[in-house]
Amino acid sequence: MIRRAVKKIKYFGWNLRTALYVFFRKREADIVLAGAWMGTKFADNSRFLFQYLNNNKEKLGLQKVIWVTRDETVNRKLRDHGYESYLCGTRESDYWHKTAGIHIICNAIYPQNHFEPDIDTHLSWGAKKINLWHGVGLKCTGKTANNYGKKIHAGEEKSFFKKTIKKLISSGGWESESYHLCTSPFMLEVNKRNFEYDEKLFFYSQYPRNCNCLRYMPEEVKVIEDLKKFQGIVIYLPTFRDQGKEYFHPLQDGEICSFLRENHYVWVDKPHPAETEFFSGKTDACHRYILPAEFDINILYENCTVMISDYSSAVFDGILKDIPVIAYVPDLAEYKKGNNGLMMDFEQCLAGLTTRNTKGVLNMLEEVKSRCYFDGCRKKTYEDNKERFWDNRRPDYQEIWETIAKLGHA
Repeated sequence: MIRRAVKKIKYFGWNLRTALYVFFRKREADIVLAGAWMGTKFADNSRFLFQYLNNNKEKLGLQKVIWVTRDETVNRKLRDHGYESYLCGTRESDYWHKTAGIHIICNAIYPQNHFEPDIDTHLSWGAKKINLWHGVGLKCTGKTANNYGKKIHAGEEKSFFKKTIKKLISSGGWESESYHLCTSPFMLEVNKRNFEYDEKLFFYSQYPRNCNCLRYMPEEVKVIEDLKKFQGIVIYLPTFRDQGKEYFHPLQDGEICSFLRENHYVWVDKPHPAETEFFSGKTDACHRYILPAEFDINILYENCTVMISDYSSAVFDGILKDIPVIAYVPDLAEYKKGNNGLMMDFEQCLAGLTTRNTKGVLNMLEEVKSRCYFDGCRKKTYEDNKERFWDNRRPDYQEIWETIAKLGHA
């Protein structure tokens, strides 16, 4: 309790200092500052939008498009590629945090466990704050998660006084005045429950990461070239689980390894950034890549043959892109009771896509290979989820940015 009070006092102090700074030196509306994934990665929605804005600065009337990171390797690579990038906490980074008129993130506002925010959010007072978010899915998060003790009061109207106090003691005002991207009316209702934001702060658009990637990093080019040597690419994207929970990795099934080897398919493992334990296993049973957690998996979807996942939002990215999806959920009952939990009936929402064992995974892999995966109910499942989660709209950079640019203008 005391620690929380100290943090709130600290945020109030930072907000006051930043407010005084921007009072005398106005923020520049044509300067955009972006970061992603606790400052550790160049990835996801922030990365894709950043590259679009950087490529079209003159056309869009932007003076600067700046990336900030907490990782020296990411910072060096971006600078080597001609992008303007700074390390959080440096004098240059602080200056641009307080000068940029638009701040963009896709994940964390506050420090969480051993993670930091995507950018230095405590320096965001007075900026237009955009949270592109990173998840369209069935997994509970924020204030609907099983491990969150507070009772939810979705849609509860707060007084002007309470709103003002909340704004003053939040990091840079993010919790009370940041705009939050929703991909459909359904997701607006989900996010209202997850975050308890004022409905006026939600806006409809599509995820930038589902647009075409405009420029790859050298290590990404190498991975893509290596994977294209195979007849098929299986991407495995499990979400994180509570530490210590047993989980049967599909490659522990010899029949799946045989299928991959015989059909010259490559298996691509991408651990979730929050995962603390991950099955490494033997790599000589079949062709296998284990990508680092910071790798931006979104750049591989164009070449993906089949996606295997579970409760991750990646499932719905796959559905949007018409990638055959296998939802492998051997621990479904346990996961429902875990720290997160699920927003709705998982198997009903993903009818025809789910399996609780590796035999089901193997059968569905065979169906993908024989091109009969979309027979039966799966086509309808895809259609229903495109409408539910994506509002049946295709992602378009220009439409996304125009929507963001209009925010705050009545």
